[in-house]
Amino acid sequence: MTTKHYTCPACHEENRYKTFVTDRVELERAQGEAIRVTCKHCHESRTIHPNDVFAKPSLLPPVIVAIVVAIPLIILFRLGWIVFSVALIGAPFAVWAAQQQAATRFNGYRIRERQ
Repeated sequence: MTTKHYTCPACHEENRYKTFVTDRVELERAQGEAIRVTCKHCHESRTIHPNDVFAKPSLLPPVIVAIVVAIPLIILFRLGWIVFSVALIGAPFAVWAAQQQAATRFNGYRIRERQ
């Protein structure tokens, strides 16, 4: 679940764009070639192209996984199952790496603009 953003054409401020699509092709299918957006800073209503939307990794999923893994980690460590507790430490890092990969995949493909 990466967060999607766009830069306002009027005031050049970054705004969040709420969508659950995983790539720009899906975004174009869902919203069309001209996406109507309203800036939260200058309140201008404009259209942007799906290529103007970019993804950033979200920190929420790794933090949630770290919190969920913390209690079993402590319990397993106290029981002496150090190998399993060490394996649990890697879970938040694996989720963070997946977030980075999803953002890179979304930003790596651009749609050809039609004339």
